[in-house]
Amino acid sequence: MAEAADSKKLDQVKESLAASLRTLAEEKAFSIDYMPRNSSGTESYLNGFVARIPHPPKKLNSKDITQLRGLSDTLALRHKYHDRSAYAAYRPQQEGAAALFSALEKARYESLAATTMPGVIDNLHVAYLGKAKDKEYTHAKSQDDVPLQEGLYLYALEVFTGQPLPRNLQDISDLWTDYITQHISKKSLKALKDQTQSPASFLKQAAKLVTLLEPNTKKRDQNTQEDSSDKKEQTSRQQETPEDLQTEEAQNIYTETQQSAVTPNQDNTRTNDQTKTAQIAESDNEENEQQQKEIQSAQSIEDDLDEADSHHDADNNSKASASNTSEDGHVRGYHIFTDAFDEVVQAEKLATAAELKRLRAVLDQQLRPTQKLIGRLANRLQRKLLAKQQRRWQFNLEDGVLDTGRLAQIIADPNRPARYKQETETDFRDTVLTLLIDNSGSMRGRPISIAAMSADILARTMERCGVKVEILGFTTRSWKGGRARQAWIEQDKPKKPGRLNELRHIVYKGADTPMRRAKNNLGLMLKEGVLKENIDGEALLWAHERLIKRPEQRRIMMVISDGAPVDDATLAGNDPHYLEADLYNVINWIEAKGAVELTAIGIGHDVTRYYSRAITLQDVSDLGETMIERLQNLF
Repeated sequence: MAEAADSKKLDQVKESLAASLRTLAEEKAFSIDYMPRNSSGTESYLNGFVARIPHPPKKLNSKDITQLRGLSDTLALRHKYHDRSAYAAYRPQQEGAAALFSALEKARYESLAATTMPGVIDNLHVAYLGKAKDKEYTHAKSQDDVPLQEGLYLYALEVFTGQPLPRNLQDISDLWTDYITQHISKKSLKALKDQTQSPASFLKQAAKLVTLLEPNTKKRDQNTQEDSSDKKEQTSRQQETPEDLQTEEAQNIYTETQQSAVTPNQDNTRTNDQTKTAQIAESDNEENEQQQKEIQSAQSIEDDLDEADSHHDADNNSKASASNTSEDGHVRGYHIFTDAFDEVVQAEKLATAAELKRLRAVLDQQLRPTQKLIGRLANRLQRKLLAKQQRRWQFNLEDGVLDTGRLAQIIADPNRPARYKQETETDFRDTVLTLLIDNSGSMRGRPISIAAMSADILARTMERCGVKVEILGFTTRSWKGGRARQAWIEQDKPKKPGRLNELRHIVYKGADTPMRRAKNNLGLMLKEGVLKENIDGEALLWAHERLIKRPEQRRIMMVISDGAPVDDATLAGNDPHYLEADLYNVINWIEAKGAVELTAIGIGHDVTRYYSRAITLQDVSDLGETMIERLQNLF
């Protein structure tokens, strides 16, 4: 009886959540899909008209329900008030500033419920508190324990809503309040508050405000870049290690380098005594300069707010964003020093048949425990897809299969026409899926093994359902530029050379190739020396070009990656955000074209700042399940 009562209550809660989601978002087509709690924590995301939130616990209490309401409420508010085109137009390219910009935008669209639905803000507070506990922010003692963007979000939410934060959240916000108010005056934030109803004007001013915090975020981004370079070099040095040790050691490198956050204090703690002495001597000048900068910024913001008018609408923002992208999808100014050494290669050309078979056996051995779980999930996906392939018939036709339901009519009147029927094809049979897998050195170990096995099982499943799948990988032929960089050196190192490495794009399985023939190719991902650096923007354009040449009506691309593009030679010779800026523009270009549905899964690193449809996994073992769930939602 108790279990039946719990089940009934759970169903009632789910119905209530779905109803409130549709009401708040003002979207009747909205639905909720629930993720396993053990893998999702308090994470949630929006996928078209599907809100993805953790599954409610079997035994619910009022706090659980409020937290779930908060998670669904923020997605509903994002759908209702977030302007993607304006966001893309004004979003800073720098990683640290972009994180702060996103925090302000989240605070904006959530605050819009404060005046008419104050209970929603209470739900949001409870939902964020759950996240804070998961991330251990509630135990934070210093700024090092909480990213700056989290402090900015809480502070801005309090200013925009005019409602005080709960005690636990106030403690988190207080860690960063002094720092934020030293760089951004409260007057500026209140001026920004007046523009919360106008997304374009708000985002334009928000982009200016976050630059006041940029000197520190720049230092953090540089350290992140150095960490990425160190990660690549560590991976490179492991090329001569025995094969049975490379997976474990590479995984240790991956684990140690997977965390990245905007925490300027980490840089401050590294300063030496000499730097501190110099800072004391210069403190008076810096304080005066900062005060002058803040006054000028506040005045500039107020002037711009007075000038905000219709030319800041979403359409013009779309044009502003598009103006930064060239016709081929790259960011304007992106160029390639030389493509003479680039290659697109079939996987079987990079190893012998015997070696591929051996590597495939190693892959199977590594993932034997995971294979059973992913296989079970794949079978569930197949059943759901095949359920949508139930026979649908067109009746009253002049030819086709005899309609046995009309036998009595045929006997009574042999001359009666329209006695046949024909089966119609389902929509999703005419679909092709591309799995584009990051083959960078930082993916070595368990991440690349899970990615390979998940791709294998997913391809087999989709193949049985009549959906064609191609599996592609992207990396470089050399570390640190190879022959492309050598050619640059021989030409006296001209400034801003552009992309400065030799690409290697790998075809593991073509869309028309049966999986049984491509099975061993996936073992190549474990071969020593294959995984090097990653230039994501050009890889996406390559995969996109292959997809749009396909005859299928529906084309889907799923990107599996573990972070930002990194190529030491290119980043050393150009702006440190050269590749990242290009990736962002390529994604916008592909999404604007609309010929390919783009989705992404980040492993250990947040890729939602690039892709509008993305999810980040902290535990790589959840990759197979997540890939299957995202495809299930797409279909």
